[in-house]
Amino acid sequence: MVTAGASSGLTLGAAACVMVANGCTILDIPTEIPKMKDEVIIQKGHRYGYDQAVRCCGTRFIEVTTMDEYKAAFNSKTVGTLFFNAAEHGDIGREDWIKVAHEHGIPCINDAAADMPPISNLWKLYGDGLRSW
Repeated sequence: MVTAGASSGLTLGAAACVMVANGCTILDIPTEIPKMKDEVIIQKGHRYGYDQAVRCCGTRFIEVTTMDEYKAAFNSKTVGTLFFNAAEHGDIGREDWIKVAHEHGIPCINDAAADMPPISNLWKLYGDGLRSW
């Protein structure tokens, strides 16, 4: 999807996760979301300045540090996960992060803005499983 930048891409991705998980419309975001499914799982070391772009959709973060915590964090309120490619901390790699999210039927928002250019990096991400939720 083409967006006006990294922040708007994160917001649109989060809004899509919220709307699909709750069967709601954009008019429900952000005010009604705290009454619905609203959790986004993120590695503690992946928190960064663009968090607000996801949180403005009414979501709240569930922080994890290990694979066991990550697998256990999925529940009936989970709408998505967030992986930040440029994070300097975090023990769970992107491929494993995406795999576990997909095993739970949950979409993964992958902030790969720092990986561009070159444009050829998009094809690597596509091959890593980002093409399907």
